[in-house]
Amino acid sequence: GTADCVRKNLSHLKEIPSEYFLILSGDQLYNMDLEKLIEFAEKQDTDLTIATIPVSREEAPRLGLIRKNDNDIIEEFAEKPKDPAILDRFATESDGKEYLASMGIYVFKRKALFSILENETGHDFGKDLIPTIQKKGEASAFIYNGYWEDIGTIASYYTANLSLTRNALGLNLYDEQ
Repeated sequence: GTADCVRKNLSHLKEIPSEYFLILSGDQLYNMDLEKLIEFAEKQDTDLTIATIPVSREEAPRLGLIRKNDNDIIEEFAEKPKDPAILDRFATESDGKEYLASMGIYVFKRKALFSILENETGHDFGKDLIPTIQKKGEASAFIYNGYWEDIGTIASYYTANLSLTRNALGLNLYDEQ
């Protein structure tokens, strides 16, 4: 899992004199200004900031869902919930994008990242470690409303590639900025 991958590189990360670590998923396609995410994380001053995106009910069961308060503090997190009662609890709006889902993009404070990886045994951030941080009230949600596509399955990878040939997904591949 993602946490296990980062854990295996912890000795190298400890040599980097950074207060924050940005962890990006390798099975997604997106176009995000990561500086805005980091600025948000610094302003929130929580141990963990998770980039989130609004998704529909159809997409929700295959993603980590987040319920946040008005200050963007994550109050509840559920990894890939299938139970309709849990899905109902996470619903936020009714405009077709009812849920806030984790994008698998994280900003950790240095001390929090090292602590969780050295003291917890889980292999995956979403399934194992994020709930631990969230329960302490030390996680915030950054809401992103741009282009994002999870390409973690062969079908989603195929669909995203075909859509890019028509530029139907809203990702401008010719934007030099």
